[in-house]
Amino acid sequence: MIALAALALASTVTASHVPHIRSAVPIIAAALEDGARRSPSFRRLIDLLNASDVIVHVVWDLRDRHDIVGRLVFVTDAGTVRYVRIFVSPALRPADLVGVLGHELEHAVEIADRRWIRSPESMRAFYGIIGIPRDAHGEVFDTDDAVDAGGRIRRELSVVR
Repeated sequence: MIALAALALASTVTASHVPHIRSAVPIIAAALEDGARRSPSFRRLIDLLNASDVIVHVVWDLRDRHDIVGRLVFVTDAGTVRYVRIFVSPALRPADLVGVLGHELEHAVEIADRRWIRSPESMRAFYGIIGIPRDAHGEVFDTDDAVDAGGRIRRELSVVR
């Protein structure tokens, strides 16, 4: 399961058995489970993150911005674990939420693959080099890989199974 509720398992569960993608929001948790069940690409992202040192918390983005439906921020480096947070718009329909989550999880994998990203500043430097600027201030970036991941996941979800 991919939900914060997994933390309530028996105290014998070790950190390596706790999912690295967590949300206390039932709709988000359901979207994570739906993506894992229906999309091989989404499952691959989950597997990569579960094998990494990156923990992802997914929450609603309550800012009133209609131009951004998902974003990832670096939270902290705790030594052996790095934490990122994904914010998603509560205005998203469930069908769109999984695709946005896949897009943002690809960004989390990009960070997981670069162990030297250990702060908001190093993350900003990385995306300043490889990212596609999405705002006039150079604060919002995207990548071709994340755009491709979101599109691929949407296509996989559209296949009737």
